Amino acid sequence: MSVPPVVPATSNLDTIPSDELAEALKNLQLQNQALLQENRTLKATHIPQHKTKAAVLEEAPDSDGEGILKSKDIQRLQWAGQSLVIFCYVWWDRLAVFGHNRAQCKEELDLLHAQLSEWNALSKEQQSRIEDFKKKKVQTESRVHFLRIVKALYEEVPEIYHDLIKGDYEELTSVMKIGASRIRSTSVFNMKKSADLIYEDIIPIEVFANSNDRSTDPRCLSLLGYDSTRKRYAQCPNLLFPEGKAFKNGPALFRSSALVKILSHVLLGASSLTTGKKTRSMNTVLWGKSAVTPGAIVFAAVVAQFLLTSNKFTETGESTSIPYAADCRFYIKTIEATLNLTSTTKTLEYFDRNLFLPKRNIRGLVIASAEEASDEEEEIILRGLRELEEDREMEVAFSDEESAADATLLSPQLALRAPTATSGTSIASNYVDVSSDDNNIHNNIHNSNNDDNDNDNEIMVNGTPPNTPIESNAVVVKTAWLQVPAMRTKTVTFALPGTDTAKPVENTAQGALNDGSTATHGGTWGRGGKGGKCQGQKKATRNVQNAPRGRNLRSHGAANTLVVNSLE
Repeated sequence: MSVPPVVPATSNLDTIPSDELAEALKNLQLQNQALLQENRTLKATHIPQHKTKAAVLEEAPDSDGEGILKSKDIQRLQWAGQSLVIFCYVWWDRLAVFGHNRAQCKEELDLLHAQLSEWNALSKEQQSRIEDFKKKKVQTESRVHFLRIVKALYEEVPEIYHDLIKGDYEELTSVMKIGASRIRSTSVFNMKKSADLIYEDIIPIEVFANSNDRSTDPRCLSLLGYDSTRKRYAQCPNLLFPEGKAFKNGPALFRSSALVKILSHVLLGASSLTTGKKTRSMNTVLWGKSAVTPGAIVFAAVVAQFLLTSNKFTETGESTSIPYAADCRFYIKTIEATLNLTSTTKTLEYFDRNLFLPKRNIRGLVIASAEEASDEEEEIILRGLRELEEDREMEVAFSDEESAADATLLSPQLALRAPTATSGTSIASNYVDVSSDDNNIHNNIHNSNNDDNDNDNEIMVNGTPPNTPIESNAVVVKTAWLQVPAMRTKTVTFALPGTDTAKPVENTAQGALNDGSTATHGGTWGRGGKGGKCQGQKKATRNVQNAPRGRNLRSHGAANTLVVNSLE
């Protein structure tokens, strides 16, 4: 369309019709807008550069050019997006966390925390007097969950990118979401290949054979807390407790060796489960982490449940209808609300000891305050874990933002849910010992490709074994004995502080003589034998004199044991 010429300044405006003047003014405005848009486009573009090996993911150019982010920027943002998946919230990239003001979010978060604290201090009778109390509490907790992710986003991303976060810059959000999606799919895919090692001290290896259907296996269903009568799964199943047995060790929720191994796999690489070999770099270094967070423990808890099902790794289980996303919110709320209690502090210390080098007491202040926790506070945790809420069956009818709503902050409680879950055989026990003579089981592990965007490219970086100092007393998890050539160990030793002698070791891993010997230093990989031989950084000590010798002591290869501490 042709543009009419601009009216000269020397023209007599009185002789020009008003409609022509209006048209000329409109055309001038259009031209100015076009020039401004072109200038913005030129400022946002840069000279194309060759891709470098340092760029892990593809650059995400915008519609007007290649964008303002360079390779090093993209790499930093990728790491930040990956770290948020592991240490904050598994599906953070599915939420609209960009475009929010940091200061305003912090102010709102403080106010909501104060409101929740005030509500939790009320008696049940006082709460009942508040109109729509439950609904208001659900909405407040959902908002707190969202704001804590926004807060973590600003903390994870370097400050130079904060304006881009606030402005919801498309290229930045795209890069971070791509990184989050890939670390989620690749880490879960790779952990499925190591599921037999992750659960080796809890259930037999044959559970993960291709021929076995885990969705109906009674051993898996038991660990998942499946109720065959109500066809529902427990919100805090047995697998989240030591040895896969709930309520046997007091407030020991999340202190499962499987959860430690899942985080070890992600942070230190798959080889950390079997060897002591060190590598040049680790994800812990890339992400700059030196301690676990509630989000990291929750990531492990959700993945642990997923590995025992045949679901896709989505926010809700496809066949089981387990609401993984709702579980995440419930678990995080439970941990964060009880940080000052001894039981939760010990849980955090349990993970830190097994995953990070003990360079310094990074939780000194928390531990000091936790020691002052009263018995009454601890009993709140115990009572909350043992009692079912009256109306938890309504949970599946809640919206995604309202699920897990009925558990109070200081009284986390169990739940049964998923009414459409796949039915399985009834469960006789929580812990099953099964023997097998099948020597090919270890090489026939179920590796399905059904989680979202499975990628065979290995992003995980192998690292050094967890540096875990061993306490004195030792309790060994009893597992089934499988005669498999070149098998790794099938037991994990839990060290209990505050004791002087160790209990006798029974049915020690294949390849190690059962004489009670064990490594004395975290990160040391013991290969037990007569005389307590140990291959590692520190010498081995005999915890037990005259310990009973186990059967089937013939060694078929190196037996490397991932030593996991347990705090009671």
